[in-house]
Order: sequence, then C-alpha cells, then structure tokens
Amino acid sequence: MLWDIFEKYINELQQKSLGAYYTRDEITKYLSKNTIQNCILDKVNQKGYNFESIEELLHKLDVNLCKLLLTNEDSILNNLTILDPAVGSGAFLVSAMKELIDIYSPILGKIETLGDRELKSWYKDFKEKHKSISYGIKKNIILKNLYGVDIMKEATEVCKLRLFLSLVSSALNEKELEPLPNMDFNIMHGNSLIGFLNEENQVKEDEKQLEWSAILGESYSQIKTKYNKLVNQYKNQALSFEKLKKLKKETNNFLKTNNLKLNRLLADKCNNKGLKYNPILDIQNKKKVFGKKRAIKPEDFSGGSTNLHPFHWDFAFNEIINRGGFDIILTNPPWENVKNEDKEFFKEYTKIYKNKTESLKMKEIKNKFLKDQKIKSKYKKTEEVYTFQRDYFGKLYQYQSGKIINLDGTKKQSSADMDTYRLFLERNFELLNKCGFMGIVLPTRLCDGDGNIGLRRRLLFEKVKIEGLIDFQNQMSHGKGKIFEGVDSRFKFLLLNLKKDKPQDIFPCQFHERDLKVLDDFIKNPKMKQSIKEIKTLSPRDYSIIEFKNQKDKDILKKTKEFPQLGQQVMQSWNLDFYRELEATRLPVIQGNKPLPKDHLSLYQGKAIWQYTFNYNLSEIKNHISKYSNKVQSNKLCFKNKCYEYYRLVIRRQASNTNERSLISAVIPKNHFIADNLQGVLIKNNYYMFYIQAILNSFIVDYLLRTRNSDSNVTKNVLTSLRIPRLTEKDDYFKELVERSAKLTCIGKKFDELADEIGIPRGGVKNEQERWKIQGEIDAVVAYIYGLTEDEFQYILSTFNTGKNKERLESLKKYALSAYEKDQFLDKTS
Repeated sequence: MLWDIFEKYINELQQKSLGAYYTRDEITKYLSKNTIQNCILDKVNQKGYNFESIEELLHKLDVNLCKLLLTNEDSILNNLTILDPAVGSGAFLVSAMKELIDIYSPILGKIETLGDRELKSWYKDFKEKHKSISYGIKKNIILKNLYGVDIMKEATEVCKLRLFLSLVSSALNEKELEPLPNMDFNIMHGNSLIGFLNEENQVKEDEKQLEWSAILGESYSQIKTKYNKLVNQYKNQALSFEKLKKLKKETNNFLKTNNLKLNRLLADKCNNKGLKYNPILDIQNKKKVFGKKRAIKPEDFSGGSTNLHPFHWDFAFNEIINRGGFDIILTNPPWENVKNEDKEFFKEYTKIYKNKTESLKMKEIKNKFLKDQKIKSKYKKTEEVYTFQRDYFGKLYQYQSGKIINLDGTKKQSSADMDTYRLFLERNFELLNKCGFMGIVLPTRLCDGDGNIGLRRRLLFEKVKIEGLIDFQNQMSHGKGKIFEGVDSRFKFLLLNLKKDKPQDIFPCQFHERDLKVLDDFIKNPKMKQSIKEIKTLSPRDYSIIEFKNQKDKDILKKTKEFPQLGQQVMQSWNLDFYRELEATRLPVIQGNKPLPKDHLSLYQGKAIWQYTFNYNLSEIKNHISKYSNKVQSNKLCFKNKCYEYYRLVIRRQASNTNERSLISAVIPKNHFIADNLQGVLIKNNYYMFYIQAILNSFIVDYLLRTRNSDSNVTKNVLTSLRIPRLTEKDDYFKELVERSAKLTCIGKKFDELADEIGIPRGGVKNEQERWKIQGEIDAVVAYIYGLTEDEFQYILSTFNTGKNKERLESLKKYALSAYEKDQFLDKTS
C-alpha cells in the first residue's frame, strides 16, 4: 500500500514535468535480463572461456569460476556497475537486483559444496557477517552494483526507499536485520545531461591544470581522492547513528562546495565554446524580443534563473569513470522536446490546455494569462532556460543533430525539435565503458525520424553492435489497455539492446508488436533480421530502419528500387516539390459562418480532406483570411505566386501508421488557402496532379510509407523518399489513372472547369459504392505498375486492418482485389 502511494505520486510528477512514464515489469525484466546476462557472459569469456549462455555458465561452475565471478577482490560481480541515469522510482534498478540475485544465489550454493579452502573461508566470513544469506546478497548488490541519477530529488528518495523495502523484505525476523546500507552516494540528484563527463582526461595541459587548481584550491585528482575516502567511509563503516549523520553531512558539504566550483569551470567551458545567455526582454504570441547576449555565469548553473542542476559524473562517480565507465545502463529516459510547451506551462492555470481545444482559443487564453506580470515573468524565464539548453546541447552533443543529405547531394541541418531521449542515448553511450551494454526504451521514430539521422548514421551504425530491436504499438492485444498509461494508444516505442563494440551487419528485430509476451522468445527466435548494408542501400539518404514484419516485406520493397524517389529530379518526366503555406495559429482570421468580405478566402485544415474528397469534414472549414493580410503577402508562395488561384493537390501532414490510412491526399478548389497541417504539392499540370493523387492514395504507396514512417507526421522528407513510378501521357495506365482520379474528385460546380480539361463528364461519381469500386480499380492498376503478384497485393491489403470506418476499408480492399483478378477491365474504360 505504501509503495502504491509513492509510485502514484512520483509518476504524476514525472509525467507532468518530464514526459516520463512508469515502465512495466515485463519491460524492465526483459532489458535487465538481456543486458546483465550478456555482460557477465562477455566478461567471463574474455578470460578464455567459451560459454554460449548464462545457464551453461552456472551449470559448469567450478572453483576458478566462483573466484572469478564473486570471491576475488577484483571479481566480476563485486565490480559490476549498473546505472539508470533517469532513475525515477527505481523500476530498472529493482529489476536489475532481481536478475543479479538469480546469478549470485547459485554461485553461493556451489561454493558451499566445493572443497576449496579459500572459498570455504570466504563463505564462512560471508555467513558470519550476514545472518540472512538473502539479505546479504541484496545488500552487496545495492552497495556495489546499483547506481542512479535523476533531476527530481523526490524520485531519488523514492528509489532509495524502494530498494530499502526490497532489502528489508528478505529478512524473516528481527535477528536477520542489519543496519541499512548507505546508498546516498549511489542514488543521486542532478541533471544527467548537463555537467562534466570525463574532464580529468581532457585537463592535461599545464595551463589548464593551473586554472583548475586555482579555482578548486588544489588539484582535481586530490579533490576526488578526498571525496572517495569520505564516501567509502560512509558506505562501509559500521558507525553509530550520530557519527554516521555527522559523516554524511561532512560528505554532502564537501560535494556541494566542490560542485559549485565545478559549475564555475563549466561556465568557463561554455563561454570558451561560444555559448551565450540570451535574456528575453518581452514575449507575446510566441514573438520573442531578445536582449543583449551575455557570458554564462556560474550562478546560471547553481540556482539563479536557470537552476539546471548539473551532475558532474567524473566527480560524483569518479572511480567508475576512471575505470572507463559503467558496465551496464538500463533506462527509460524522458521523451520530451527541449522547448517550452504552452500546453504544459498553462496547464497549471487552466483546464483548457488539458483538453483537446481549438488552437486559436488556446492562443486567446495564453494572451490573457500573459497580461499577468508574474505569469509573464515565469514564462519568460522558462523560455530562457530552454533557449540556453538547446544551445548547450547543440554545442556539446555531437550525434543527436545530424545533417540531412538531400537527394541532390546537398546537406542541410535537421529542423526537427531537440528531444531528450536523443540526448540520453548519446550521453549513455559516452558513460558506457569499452564493451559496455545498454538496454533502453525509446520512441520508434529513432528508426526513421529526420531528427535522428545523425544518431543512426554516426552512432547506431558506426559505434555500437545492435543486439536486439523490438517495436511495440502502445495498445495491448485484444483491447486490454495500454502498455504506457497516459500515452496515446497510437504511439509506438521500441526496446533497444546494444553493446559498445564494433558494429555487426545483421541484427534481430521485430515490428508492430502489441503483446509483451513476445519478449520471452525474441532474442532466441526473432521474427526478422536486418542488415545494416541493406538499410544503407534501401535508404541511402537517412539510413532509416525499415519496419519489416517478415521476408515478404523485404521482397516487396526490393521491387520498388527500380523506381526513382519522389524527391529526385528526373529528366524528360514530371517533377514536383512540397511546400507549407500558412501557419493557422498565427493568422488574423474570421471564424464561423459570419458574412465574409469579398477578399476573404476559406482556410483548409488537415481534417477537412479525405482521399479524393476536399470537403470530407465541413466543420473544419470555418476560418477565413484576407488574401491581402500581411501574413499572406509576406508568403512568397501565397501572394507572389498566387497558388490559391489554382487547383492544387494537398496531403494531410498528421496521420499515424496505425490509423485507417496514413497517406491522405485530395485536390482542392481554387481560391482557398491551406494551413500548415497540410502539405501543398507544387505542380501546375493538372493531368500529372491527378496521376500523383491516384498513386499517393493507393494502398501500395500507403504501405510503403508505413514501412518508413513511425512518426505521427507525414513530413516532406518522408514523402520525397518514396519510390514512385514516373508515368507520363505516353505510358500504359497513365490515362486510366488520371480519368479515375478525376471522376472521384470533380464533384460540384467548383470542379467543372477541371472536368472539362481532363475530358470527363461534369459532376463526377457521387455514389459511395461506385466511388469505392473506382478507387479499388486504381489500387489494382498501381499494383500492376509496381509489378506485384496477386499474393503480394493480397498481403499488402491485409496490413490495413484498423480504423473507425470498417465498412469503407473492407469494401475498398474487396474491390481492389477483384479488379486485380479481372486484369482485362482496363480495356473497358469509359
């Protein structure tokens, strides 16, 4: 009961401020088991053994193995270091402790039966020291193996309490209880992402050493030696409560004093790297008015306005860092963006931001609150902190923000938001020792998101060996709830096991799982294996890990390689580009059905369209804007090129690969604007526009998108990477696709001009069943163009099985398959 209360409390705090969520036992157990067992196995085999599993190792225990594993001073288990740098309530550390108990226990059992004098003496001392063997094992693990850091002080206290309760529960009676272990300097408070990591190895020049000694008062090595002496004395000495309390205070004061000095040195490092603090003088409607940039001050890290709580790894855990780093890292880091989210900030003041509310309404409420000077001041400070953090991470983290290589060979910086999970992955890699192991929970967009190109190209495929990657949708099978409560059911995440070692080309993987039971058999019998070489071939621009479910996925994707990517410039064919038009939340609009001035045009939102349908949801077409407004005139596409005067193809930007459909495009009438949740397509030839609409709305291209896009946004970069046949008027099937695409679009007088141009009857096809049949025919034609077999086409259709409109989905699939089987139907085009 006590634990439930603390668990609920800490999780609410984490979710609110950090985007961190409670991790289920099945996940912590899986990641702990595979990292700890593999790490111990690896260390033993480095000593000349050749065990294939931990079970084999424990079965063949002998005198030498028992000494190697446990009883020698430099034994593997006594020196094994396991870290969670975002420890939260300690779920991973508790799971790691349970896994280690399963390894400690059989070793102790074996020692008891062996006749070796040295082992018997060791075991006798162990039993005399601990009245309960179980208590002794746990205490040893807590003091020697487990480490954690968290930015929330409350979390570290709960973690320590959880470990204490687990330890006490192993004693059968009062006689078996011992003084509780002192873990204050194993589980610590601080920001894992900010602070010195391995600075002593870098502070080598005489000038730099003198600078550091001048600030620290003595050499950095001397300070760390003193700190280690205090910590070891505190952790290992059986002192009275009063003496222990005094020693803890002395150690904490020493830590605090020297952390302040290190913060001063960190400020110097930031200034040397060209980092500046940028104060915000005023802010309204997301318009920031910055003041004069100034140098970073020590107080920016030690309270002050930023209060960033740096954690200096090479001071607090210097013995481990000096040995090369941690053996194992287990964690589920926060998944938040490094930016001030209005919905999070203003939740404190109003319930409006807790619910799904129209963006313009939220903007109004925000402006109202920012009139309060206290709220405005707090908002400005929050913005300043995030601005500084983005600069800090951008300068000091090398992998998380890579360059995107465009299809024409040019490079550009990714514009994706900076996410904490990326920073944690990079920091974890640096914290691991040579041949260290990591088990981590991450969003699936690590596999294909543009913001993760640097991590994939320069870290995942260059610096580590991927030992296992398994992807889940946040929706348990058979409707049994979510894996992560409080997270959207469409969200996808992955469990990643890796080793800091030379990359291995082949790695096991699974995708689209919904049942955690698959973890039991994944490592031994993965459904799929992927090749890094193949990934680089299929995705040369961004090294996306494609979500293959099975070999059939691979075979289909290989068939598409003969077609150019949509972003490639192809001679003697059509080419296109994508653009974003107007940012809806920053526009001076007229809402609702009020009488409109003549110069005002409707503003289309993403939900207003469906495949081939421009007015799918009329309630979403309720905002209007003057074509002469400053925002429109300053937009070159809108005003100078007057895109709104043409029929044009648009694509929904927000669509998950777990929805009914992911690629949703439609042709919209003239004299409409589009909001930024729609991608515009730049192509003025209307025949090609209808051809592209048909191709993009097909099941086949939607399927190709789903294998490449785990994010909730269909971005320009994802679209340009799709391999699309470039048919022209001279090619078979071109006319058939254009006419059918036009018949589904040209409904109503707004499209009469376009229908006449294409040469189809005005009015289009309105009957729903007839529309589904025509759309099915388009899908069949696209399957022919891609050269798919009937079996492959059937398989692709079978992957679409979710969504609210089951009748529509099943009818489209039925008509598509029927049209494919009647391969002569194209001759009967009317």
